[in-house]
Amino acid sequence: MKLLNAAILLLLLTACGGQGEWEDDNRNAEDEEAFILSYLDDWEESLESGSFSYMEPYYILNNHGYHNERRYHQQLVSSRTIERVAAVEETVPEVNEYEEERIRMTITYEIEEGGAVTEETRTRFFYLGEDDGEPVIEAIGRRSDEDE
Repeated sequence: MKLLNAAILLLLLTACGGQGEWEDDNRNAEDEEAFILSYLDDWEESLESGSFSYMEPYYILNNHGYHNERRYHQQLVSSRTIERVAAVEETVPEVNEYEEERIRMTITYEIEEGGAVTEETRTRFFYLGEDDGEPVIEAIGRRSDEDE
């Protein structure tokens, strides 16, 4: 099962690298959106506490996506930066020609850093999968023109 998940993730990450054309998909994504919103709530709490352990149930541990987000989390905690979701502007399910699916979300964040609070609108691409019948995040893509 882990080998199959690793193979799927490898294919998924290849797609994350810009290969394939993504189009809006008219499928119902309410469950995925609810899962991602729960993730974003816990992300904020994990930054406030400085502990990535809040996030571990959302991932298949020790895969590429997990390690990327853990490193990003450490960077934010080290700089004492907290991202809070101010508003979800748009949630769009997408599919590519290989029938791979992702959720594109445009999110306005309140960024608290060094006592100052700014707002930034960012686009995230959530690549979701399942592990033992439960939803998990396989990877999170970011627009290359957005600073992190």
